[in-house]
Formats: sequence, structure tokens, C-alpha cells
Amino acid sequence: MNGPAATDTLLLFEVAGRRFATRASAVRRVARRSVDAVRFTDATALGAAGSAGRGLVIRRADGEEALAVDAVHGVVTVPVHALPALAKECMQDGGVAGLIEHDDRLLPVIDLHALLARAARGSPEVDHGGE
Repeated sequence: MNGPAATDTLLLFEVAGRRFATRASAVRRVARRSVDAVRFTDATALGAAGSAGRGLVIRRADGEEALAVDAVHGVVTVPVHALPALAKECMQDGGVAGLIEHDDRLLPVIDLHALLARAARGSPEVDHGGE
């Protein structure tokens, strides 16, 4: 990892069989599709949530929106590492804000606002190379 890492509180979640993290402060609440009247975004560059019964709700200028997720795995406080310069240059608006080490794996820290804005613009999904 490059440079000193700032510690942050992150929410861990899963979409399409992959784990991700996002800043807990960006999430207003975890919504249930069957109960909450909030707009859900089911498919993004992260993939498409299978069960999509829950969503991570953010505040947007035109109301609330939820990223559909397959599971929420809790909250952790860990160091967040900045992306290497080349990776940052290649993913300018892809919604990846950094990396964390959790359970012996590297997880991308997702900027939910950037990710959902990109999905609203209809940007193509990322090819995960058959992972």
C-alpha cells in the first residue's frame, strides 16, 4: 500500500458474491425493499444484486436512493489506503475511493454517490474478468 492510511468507519456489504466497503457516514440507513418507499438501483459497475432485499440508502438532490445489496456484513474501523496513482488515473469516476485490508483480503472502498451517479448516466458495467 502507498502512503499513510487514515482510519475510518466503514460498512461492509456484498453484491454479486463480492465484498465491498463504504464509508458508514455516507449511508443514511439500510432499507428493506418490501417496507421502504425508496428508489433502488439494482445493477451497477459492482454487478447486480441477486436477492436485493436490502439497500444502502444515500441522500441525493432529488431524494433518497438505495444501492441494492445481497448482504450487509457489519461495521469496522480500519485504515483506508489511497489508491495507487495509476489505479486512480484509470478509475477517475468509477466510484472506488480506496482500499482496506479485512480478513486477509483487499476490499475496495466504494464512493456510493459516485457509483450511483455513474449508474444513472448509464455507464457500462465493469468486466470483472470472470471472477
